[in-house]
Amino acid sequence: MKIFLVLAVGQLVSLIGSHMTGFALGLRIYEQEESVTLFALVSFATLMPEIALGALAGTLVDRWNRRTALIIGNLGAGCGTLIIIFLNIYHELEVVHIIILVAISSSFNALIFPAFMAATSSLVNKEQLGRANGLVQLGAAISQIAAPALAGALLVVWQLNGVLLADVMTFSFALIVLLLIKIPDHKKIISPEDKEKNQIDRDCVINESHAKGLWLDLKEGWFYLKERKGLLWLLGFFSIANFNLGMVIVLFTPLVLSFTDTAQLGIIMSISGSGMLVGALVISVWGGAKNKINMVLGFLALQGLLFLATAFQPSFLLYATGAFMVMFTMPIIITSNQVIWQRKVAPEIQGRVFGLRTTIGNAFLPLAFLLAGTLADRVFEPLMQANTVLSQTIGHIIGTGDGRGIVLQMMILGMMTLLLVLLGYFQPQLRFLEDNLPDHS
Repeated sequence: MKIFLVLAVGQLVSLIGSHMTGFALGLRIYEQEESVTLFALVSFATLMPEIALGALAGTLVDRWNRRTALIIGNLGAGCGTLIIIFLNIYHELEVVHIIILVAISSSFNALIFPAFMAATSSLVNKEQLGRANGLVQLGAAISQIAAPALAGALLVVWQLNGVLLADVMTFSFALIVLLLIKIPDHKKIISPEDKEKNQIDRDCVINESHAKGLWLDLKEGWFYLKERKGLLWLLGFFSIANFNLGMVIVLFTPLVLSFTDTAQLGIIMSISGSGMLVGALVISVWGGAKNKINMVLGFLALQGLLFLATAFQPSFLLYATGAFMVMFTMPIIITSNQVIWQRKVAPEIQGRVFGLRTTIGNAFLPLAFLLAGTLADRVFEPLMQANTVLSQTIGHIIGTGDGRGIVLQMMILGMMTLLLVLLGYFQPQLRFLEDNLPDHS
């Protein structure tokens, strides 16, 4: 556990630096170009490579030592920042450079998640995985709150290069930590007896006696999932849940601004961040209930009810409380899900499986980001203006005018979330996953 804590601190420091850079670069583009489209492109460049390359990165994580994968991931992402500094010093930094270099950094970041999660399994015993993953979520919450404030302060004093140099210092610290610690080797040859005991498909047996291509490695991860239907159901379940949440994230800001100003929006966003912090503190101390699936279903149902609560007349207190509670549930849901995967997936194949999780589980997020705004502007908002059929029916309940179309959209997403929870509860392979699938040895 001690080595895990040292590793987690190093990665947290690096994460804060990365978020600072992302905040500063996005602000620079928006201020110089005054283009929401270009601002969105940077977000897209940050997100897509990590999703697209997640499965491939996972195969590399299984081929290498976890520490090696983390070093390469941090070093590659940091090099992108160094190039941005160089271009900025010589006044050659353009939007296209930022987009390309952010995408390159995101490609290396694809190594970090599966490597770090797999390393956690090696460094922490099964009974402590809940608390360990809770601490990871606590670090994520701290970075979400601290990074914008630190970046804003550095921008005032030292401008963009000050933020970028701080990022270099943070990933350098993470690299030093990685060089000083040791992570146990996960590789092993699976004997025929182990194969029969663990019911591993013949095609996914890992044999280190001969080299195999990355494609075959990736197929092993997929076959491993296919043999464990419960994990496959869990992956599909979270893919849909992530799609719903992605749309909510996009819609929340315009929803709040439909009845108040940017100052109150900022306060609500800060309150939501504190919700994530409190949730992470709770799960890191508590560790969660024994049945993680029930925790996932229960807290996701609470999210669905909170989305439905937007039907009430808008107020600062309502939206601040709702945002706090939604973000409070996030670390608990994420931690519970992560513990299941770390307990049920054999260490020697965790990189591939966790990489597939990233690719498949987040595949619909870009679609959610694109659809949410388009549906709000072109479908739901016009439907809830005066003198339309919906405004004269459901409008009597939720109101009409600006923002109420988004409310209708949020209500639909809330009902979809609750329906998803019901389907999960009545699907035996998902509900009884923890009982039916034994922990890895």
